[in-house]
Amino acid sequence: MTALDRGLALHLTLTQDDKRTVVDSSGNGNNGTARGTSQPVDDPTLGRCYQFNGTTDYVEIPPLGRADAVTVQLWVRADALDRTRTVLACADWPTGNLLIEFVSTRLKVNLTGGEPGDQVFGYAFTANRWYHLAVTYSRRDQRISLYVDGKLTETRQYGKTAEVNLTGAWIGGRKTGAYFQGRIGSLRIYRRALTEDQIRQLMQIDLAKLVLHLPLDELRDNAAVDAAGSTLAARATGTPSTVLDEVFGRSLRFDGTNEMLTMPEAEALRLGTYTVSIWLKPDGPPATPWQGIVGKPGRNFNIWLNRAGHIHHRFNAGGNWNTGAPDTPPNSIAWNAWNHVAITNDGTTATTYINGVLAATGPTGGAPVVNISPLLLAGDLDGAASGYRFKGSLAHLRIFRAALPAEAIQRGMAADQAAVTSVRRSHPLVFDLLDGDDETVLPIDSDPTGHQLFLEITNSADQPVLLGPITTAPTATNHHLALRFRAGTLAASCLDPAKPQQLVRLAADGWQISKPVSESQTVVFYLASSKGRTLEQGRTWHLTLEHAIADVAGGTRATRVELHYRQLRYAGQTTALEGHRRRILKIVNRLGKPEIPLHAGFTGGNCVLNDSRSESMLVLHVANLAADGPIPLAPRDTSQSPTRLRIAFDHEPTTRATLDRPWALGTGSDLKDVDIPANAAVRTGWQVERSSVEGEATELVLTPISKTSLDLREIVEIPLARIRSSLPSGPANLYLRYENVPGYQDGQFICPVVKGPLVANGSYVGVGTSSPAAPLHVQETTGTGHGPNSGSLLIDHDNGGGASSIVFRSRVNRGSDYGFIQYQDAAATGGAGESARLIVGTSNDPDDHVILQPAGNVGVGAPNPKAKLHVDGGYYGHGDVRLYSYDGDGRDGTTFVQARDDSGRTSLGMRLRTQNQGKIVDAIHLNPDGNMALGHADPRSRLTVHGSTNISADGAPVGLMTMLFNGRMNDGDSRSHQLYNLTNHCTSWLELTVLIHDANSNTHRLLTRVEYVVYREWTEAPKIEVLAQPYRKTGARSIYNAGVVAVGNDIQAQISQSGFATNSVYKVLARYMLGKS
Repeated sequence: MTALDRGLALHLTLTQDDKRTVVDSSGNGNNGTARGTSQPVDDPTLGRCYQFNGTTDYVEIPPLGRADAVTVQLWVRADALDRTRTVLACADWPTGNLLIEFVSTRLKVNLTGGEPGDQVFGYAFTANRWYHLAVTYSRRDQRISLYVDGKLTETRQYGKTAEVNLTGAWIGGRKTGAYFQGRIGSLRIYRRALTEDQIRQLMQIDLAKLVLHLPLDELRDNAAVDAAGSTLAARATGTPSTVLDEVFGRSLRFDGTNEMLTMPEAEALRLGTYTVSIWLKPDGPPATPWQGIVGKPGRNFNIWLNRAGHIHHRFNAGGNWNTGAPDTPPNSIAWNAWNHVAITNDGTTATTYINGVLAATGPTGGAPVVNISPLLLAGDLDGAASGYRFKGSLAHLRIFRAALPAEAIQRGMAADQAAVTSVRRSHPLVFDLLDGDDETVLPIDSDPTGHQLFLEITNSADQPVLLGPITTAPTATNHHLALRFRAGTLAASCLDPAKPQQLVRLAADGWQISKPVSESQTVVFYLASSKGRTLEQGRTWHLTLEHAIADVAGGTRATRVELHYRQLRYAGQTTALEGHRRRILKIVNRLGKPEIPLHAGFTGGNCVLNDSRSESMLVLHVANLAADGPIPLAPRDTSQSPTRLRIAFDHEPTTRATLDRPWALGTGSDLKDVDIPANAAVRTGWQVERSSVEGEATELVLTPISKTSLDLREIVEIPLARIRSSLPSGPANLYLRYENVPGYQDGQFICPVVKGPLVANGSYVGVGTSSPAAPLHVQETTGTGHGPNSGSLLIDHDNGGGASSIVFRSRVNRGSDYGFIQYQDAAATGGAGESARLIVGTSNDPDDHVILQPAGNVGVGAPNPKAKLHVDGGYYGHGDVRLYSYDGDGRDGTTFVQARDDSGRTSLGMRLRTQNQGKIVDAIHLNPDGNMALGHADPRSRLTVHGSTNISADGAPVGLMTMLFNGRMNDGDSRSHQLYNLTNHCTSWLELTVLIHDANSNTHRLLTRVEYVVYREWTEAPKIEVLAQPYRKTGARSIYNAGVVAVGNDIQAQISQSGFATNSVYKVLARYMLGKS
């Protein structure tokens, strides 16, 4: 279960039916029933969807209950929008019923009891194209919004609202004359208002159809077969072995030498966008630099494993066969343990996820180039015999035809993990109680209306759990579930049966909830299902608890909530399942001002070392930035709900075999000693407590002892000592949460911390030390000799004399034996100008110094260099030439490439030459006046171009094209010039300017300019239409003609002469843009 499942009441994929039953895949059992002739059909966009005939077809869904917020999301493709066409209609018309329908080309939503009753959105829809629609409604916010294709198009307000009453409803039908004609796909109904990002993610999930799923748990006839329903299979080379596995039951193991899988080239695997995911368990660091995991030669969706423990995501784009996302950090793959790797590419951004967490992302540089090649697993993905084969185990390869969001990748991971412990079997149900931000938070507020908690109950066992129906109201002795809160947790306003509009209630189809019952210092709600249900393994029941708010007494605090279950059983058994689970809820104050005038940050830097042994210190400060005075505090000595500052760090549990939280500051072991020093000044006025929240964070809690306010501009400094980290380099978060500040809502600051090999302390930087003694200080356990990838470096700066040095010294005899590289300026050497020097030397003998050319000039073949680099002769090199800014390296500015000597009298041009099949080609020519020619040796203007021009943009390599043609003709001649080829279903814009003149006469001439649109509908022949009034100017006789014609699918400019003239000359200027390039 993921955050996208919160509040999900119904999900009809509309891809199949079982004897007219349309299955609800949400796990809530709200199956629909197909009526009329409605049926699933194949579709090139969604794969499968339902077809409706517009007269009798609809799908009936059961009642889903009441809710203060709702989202209805689905795909529609109307064959006609000529009149009212129903999308969703409730069967009856009590207050709160919902109707969504097309009225001609507009979408109308009717909420019975709302004012206005009808909300008509302005977006104009067209027939015969797919739309992704989402309608969200919030009673609390008094608004309804329409999202089209994942984007918010319009929000409309209500003067009066009502709760939504999701009675039984029809999809695609309501009454004669209003049935939907066309296709509908993937309907979801939520008991909450989704965000634009969540709607867009669900849209991506619907489009990303599964192309291939190889479980990799066995070989059949020496091949791994597709579990997604195709006939694709990957045949084994060698004998990969099937091994028993504690996570997946079974997996395939490869020896890294002779064993791999090969799937023949298939059209289904020619993917321009994709998601590829796989589980891998490598047998320790590779012996070779690389190991191929999965991909196609030619670098199509390649996953490579590097011996440094990072993932190399490669693909072919923009003519570069070795394009890719940035590599993941070193050690992001754990050896001898299962790792989940997923790569995505949407044509613009390429991404790599490790264990469901974003590990690397970057631009693609263009759409992927599709290669016609086989799919390889555990082999050299370039198809070579380099020996770059994978050694270890692989499981569950999935390939999708589009880029999935992180939520869907995480859902796939959860579905793969099949390990079941005895605890799960004896206690099959687990639950979460979450707010709309996916946090276990119960708010303190004055009004219960609009508040929602999502009760998610998941079957963690390895077999289905069943319950029978309870048709009477639930009681203490007859119920399925009991939700138990401690007394004093919930506010009285949501527990009063005399105020039914504010009473805690359940928004879930077929479920009943009792009124609150006081029992043994607790408040209990009993829940029962009025229909029989089956909860499959790994699936979730989604129930929405509305109007639950916390009592203000006690302020911000933590509380325990329990879910008890009874009258459940495993499939095929009669023994009742009974038990309970517990969760901790955070009670957070939502009364008061939302914004507090505090500032939180670090003094002296925010870096910590991640070498696992060095201890770092951070100094956190909290400052009052109010404009008008102190911020009140509730001290411990006089308040029952004192102010608290909670400092927390995410941490990676020490017991995990793989990294689930590489973004955390450290492991539990790394952070177990973090504390505020005993002599810290903050301890004199604040009580400091240290606690650990299991599995999540290490926490320090500061409570003012007697202090009643934070004065204007007052700063509280909190030193945090003994911080260690062994996790990968990158950002981590420190959370400063404040609670029970009088007059303000609870909230938090997120302060970024940087993990890495460097620590900044004031103006000093340390490597391997958190207390650097120099601006750059390297500390090692043992010395390191020089090498291409190793060495020790200490730079000491002397403020006197204008000298700076790199010093190499021995810890044993550093006072008399050291070497150095030193730059001395004029002040250091006692001279001026050319007396500055760069010196390499040792301390024990001044004659051992090596001095390069004074003033820093370097000559190659030149004894007296005239510049920083003076080369006498040709240059032959391998690699690139890099120019940094004339204003200095690392600064914005200008670089120069000059044709120049020191004579002061010569004129020098410049040519840029290329080599084509061994022949030198003058590609660019600059003359001394600065005129430039491309493809021509004689620049006659600032820019002379011989040939066509193309103005392109990101994502449009073929942009605005310009072509110039010239020639001669006589009476009866015609000339045609090829412009471009127009592909299927493509649109183009074309502007044609033609100038023709009889070179021997002042009588015959033609000047014309015409603007066209040229397009093809599907595979039909090109159509040419004039966009505006053409301009045509002729001489005394009109003997010339010019225009655009289509020869097949080739678009050509055509000119002709039909009267007497000799030696006619012409020029044709064409500019065009293509719509699909």
